Amino acid sequence: MPDVFRGASSAQRTTGLQERHVISNSMRRALVLCLVLPLLCMSAAAETVIISVDSTNLRFTPSEVTITEGDEVRFFWSGQALPHNAVAKDGFFDTGEPERAVDHTVEFPVGTNGTYDFVCEPHESVGMVG
Repeated sequence: MPDVFRGASSAQRTTGLQERHVISNSMRRALVLCLVLPLLCMSAAAETVIISVDSTNLRFTPSEVTITEGDEVRFFWSGQALPHNAVAKDGFFDTGEPERAVDHTVEFPVGTNGTYDFVCEPHESVGMVG
């Protein structure tokens, strides 16, 4: 028995053990929380939504998507006939100069909820908008 309990009454020893037990349980709960919390965050991992950049029909497919903060949108160039880009009207994202057969991924971090209109700059006038 530890020195702290020498000379203590039975009731004092029981109370001391109960306190240690409570502290021990609290520490176990904290440890479990520390181990489980990252797993919960991982289960809500970001999704990747793919928008096809259609070079043949000059369209984004689908032209409208709904995502959650933290998700990513991947602009996938299908076809190599014409160069394209994807630019948000409000400047939130810009895939750069129009190119052929490339992919670009845009992340929407927490705090960036909203509606984003985007266009292919060279083909906006013929309806390549999203």
